[in-house]
Amino acid sequence: MSANTTLRRLSAIISDAVDKIEEQSANAGHPYPSLNEPFDRTNPSEALTVDPVVLQNAMLLIAAANQLIATVRLPATTVFDMSLGVCITARGHLLKSMSDWIYSSISRLRCRQ
Repeated sequence: MSANTTLRRLSAIISDAVDKIEEQSANAGHPYPSLNEPFDRTNPSEALTVDPVVLQNAMLLIAAANQLIATVRLPATTVFDMSLGVCITARGHLLKSMSDWIYSSISRLRCRQ
């Protein structure tokens, strides 16, 4: 078994990105914002989320995490979850179309009166 598997490489990308984000956080003297705290635009920690080094590493972390999930997840589960997203999107479009149709029908009825 190779010690440098896809899973290990993705894990290393994630770990390296976390190290760099935490390093920037330490340099700034503020902890990275937590989901346990409400968003506060005036909190200096929030500025870390738009720091170029943090953004670059966050993008790498997100991409590697998504690829890791896709790699270890059962294909059928991925397809099922994606199909739900498509169904929700399709329902949204259907509801919008129906709403537009109802609105235009009511407008036409009002014009006839």
